[in-house]
Amino acid sequence: DVFREIWARHVEALERYITTRVGRAAAEDLISSTFLAGFRYRRTYKGAISGHSAGPWLLGIATNEISQHRRLEQRWLDQQAAGAQQLDVPTNESDAVLGALASHSRVARALRDLAPRYRDPFLLLVLADLDYAQIAVALSLRIGTVRSRIHRARTELGRQMKEDTNG
Repeated sequence: DVFREIWARHVEALERYITTRVGRAAAEDLISSTFLAGFRYRRTYKGAISGHSAGPWLLGIATNEISQHRRLEQRWLDQQAAGAQQLDVPTNESDAVLGALASHSRVARALRDLAPRYRDPFLLLVLADLDYAQIAVALSLRIGTVRSRIHRARTELGRQMKEDTNG
């Protein structure tokens, strides 16, 4: 019963985070496997004792589940990166639509090329809206490591986007 309440409290955040990372087709299975792993390892969760939310813990499990399915995520990012070239946009569509598609493609390529150790904390920040302390809990890292990795992710993404625009 307690775990059912945890599920109800956190399923929407997990769904948003996982769907954004791997696409809708793979998300349902990963959401299920995240909660299954959470239930299986529920005795290792120490947040209830310290008063912390189970959200970061579950997002950490989700990140591990995603890592196990990295090839699916990589394939999805490859498809997103190639998306602008594959879409036949009618010539009467606005320049804004074409610009958005090209920008989406550049961002997907930059994320695809980012090392997972930098991509995971960055995506927990921007997609799951976790703060640095929560990301540290989710990924079992020190907060300084989280700050450093997010800084490196931002720097690398900025460099890749600038290269892509100039090159």
